[in-house]
Amino acid sequence: MNIQTIIALVVLALIIAAAAYASFADSQKKKNIGAGSAEEVISKHTTIRELLNYDEGIAEVLKAHGMHCIGCPSSAGEELWQACSVHSIDEEELLKDIIEYVNSKQ
Repeated sequence: MNIQTIIALVVLALIIAAAAYASFADSQKKKNIGAGSAEEVISKHTTIRELLNYDEGIAEVLKAHGMHCIGCPSSAGEELWQACSVHSIDEEELLKDIIEYVNSKQ
């Protein structure tokens, strides 16, 4: 095996592990994202999966802020603040826009 093959296998293993962890972590959450107002249930600690389960239209808000990897398995388990940090996005501005979007639909 050459070094490129080994690196590819390690990267693949990390992606699979991250997806599995995200799924496990999400299943362990106790809060119900569907209950309450947007301000009560959406925070910087809400995962990307929870946001999209709450309202699929939030994907457009995320994309408008430059977060285009929302379909990636490892991003689903990330909390909003983590995803913002990775993409150098202002988390407070994004959170404000998400809540504004959700409130505009009610």
